[in-house]
Amino acid sequence: MPFIARWPGNIPANTKLAGVHCHTDMIATFAAITGQRLPNHAGEDSYNILPALLGKQNTGHIREATIHQLSRRYLAIRQGNWKLIPGLGSCGFTKPSTLKAKPGQPTCQLHNLKKDPGETRNVYAEHPNIVVRLTALLEKYKSEDCSMPRIQGQGLSRIPIK
Repeated sequence: MPFIARWPGNIPANTKLAGVHCHTDMIATFAAITGQRLPNHAGEDSYNILPALLGKQNTGHIREATIHQLSRRYLAIRQGNWKLIPGLGSCGFTKPSTLKAKPGQPTCQLHNLKKDPGETRNVYAEHPNIVVRLTALLEKYKSEDCSMPRIQGQGLSRIPIK
């Protein structure tokens, strides 16, 4: 989904950000704009993208992966071109929202968003190594309650406000 930002005199016209950014990034970004420091447990998955918006840095992917809360309480994970949904059906508002796997069929969905942005082809069975990696990463994030790296004894590792 596209994100459009306009801030005359600050965000250069026609700026395009590489990588995946998320609406939760607005928490840390707005804090940076207003000079506020977020408490350790506020905006746990929020990255400050202000430097990229201002054209000062555009390093592509600033996060390891992005978590998506689907409307049926599923947590999906996206990393690069790959999106893993631990369920079948739309997992959202589109019918059927949930499906039961047939015997011998995958119980989850894996999509290559570069090749299939409409998520029409489940390639779960064709890429077991990606499924294992994304499943492990999703479980790690769930057990840690966030996707932001933590610094020992200091809480969340936030991108510095510049």
